[in-house]
This record gives sequence, C-alpha cells and structure tokens, in this order.
Amino acid sequence: MHEILQRPLNGEKRKQLGKEAITEGCSNLRKRIVRENLRIGDTDAPIIPTLDVLRHAKKEAINEDLGAKKVKDEDLIQSIYRLNFENPYKGSITSVSYLPLKVCYGTGEQISVYQQYHNMHKNATSVSIDATGSVVRKLKRSLETKSAHIFYT
Repeated sequence: MHEILQRPLNGEKRKQLGKEAITEGCSNLRKRIVRENLRIGDTDAPIIPTLDVLRHAKKEAINEDLGAKKVKDEDLIQSIYRLNFENPYKGSITSVSYLPLKVCYGTGEQISVYQQYHNMHKNATSVSIDATGSVVRKLKRSLETKSAHIFYT
C-alpha cells in the first residue's frame, strides 16, 4: 500500500479557499469540495485539501484581513508584543510576559480609571476584562454603582 499524497494548496486558490472557509466553515467547505469533485464510490483525491490545510488557509485569510504580518519563527507572545509598536495598537499594550502568561493593555482612559481605583482600594491588586460579566466581579464606584467594562478579581 502506498502513502496517500495531497497536492499542495498554494497561491490564489489558497487565498480563495481561505476566504470561503471564513464564511462557510472548514468542514462544510471540504464537504462541498468533495461533493463537487468526487463520484459515488471514490475514496479521496489528491486535489481535495485536508481539514488541517483548510483551517490554516482560513487562519491566513483572517490574519490578512486583520493586517497581521507573519514573521518567521515568531510565536503568539512575540506577535502581541510587536503589536504595541504598530498602529492602531501603539501604546495600548503596557506589558507582555511568558510566565505567567500575562498581557496588560488598555486605553489611556482605562489605565487612568484603574490607577484611581487602585488608589481608593489598596487591597484590589488586579483588574480583568470580562465581556460576559460572569467570570469576575464588577468594580464598585464611589456612588455604589457598578462599572460596566472594568472588573476586579
């Protein structure tokens, strides 16, 4: 039995399938490609990209849409750190660390609010952002109202 080889997915076809995977989903896209290219009884064909290839093409298409540049041998933490020097994120990331994994970011107003809160409540040492409101507790303001976007843990 020989090893099953797939054709590489490169160039414009990779970009096109990456964009289709964003809207359609990788599994559904692969099923559609199989329906269009295989007949009943066929097992697989070298022209059918694997799910892993489609997922990677989708990731590349998303990165291209967001303007994220691929740098050789760069991990996620290095990418986040590099964003601090590029528009529109310039100056909003205050620190990035590996162990423990920690990314501190915020607008100037958010950092100012945190500093004021920290001065009022010395025992609150960390602030977390949680859009759901279910993971961390909301800050109590001086008028006993609760904040909507800044939380403490």
